[in-house]
Amino acid sequence: MAAKPLDFHPEALEEWKSAVAQYLERNETAAVDFVAEVDQAIDLIAASPQRWPKGLHGTRKFVSQRFSFAVVYPRERNRTASPGNRSRAQASRILEKPALGH
Repeated sequence: MAAKPLDFHPEALEEWKSAVAQYLERNETAAVDFVAEVDQAIDLIAASPQRWPKGLHGTRKFVSQRFSFAVVYPRERNRTASPGNRSRAQASRILEKPALGH
């Protein structure tokens, strides 16, 4: 069975891009590590969405222990947070390592 496409809120995607740009200004290795950490968080959530603590308004929340970020997502898989229906692979391509090189 194919994985259900993930839906990213446009503001969350912009925050993600901004964070990568900030890390790149300081240290490319940190930027690559940040991208990998977010990618891993998405994989963990997709594999076991009920694992993470319940949040407000029908959400769950994954909090990174390594970087300062959290992923908030709907508790119900059939709920969407915003239009767009990007797959995880499509969203990851925005931040993949080749795009980070100078």
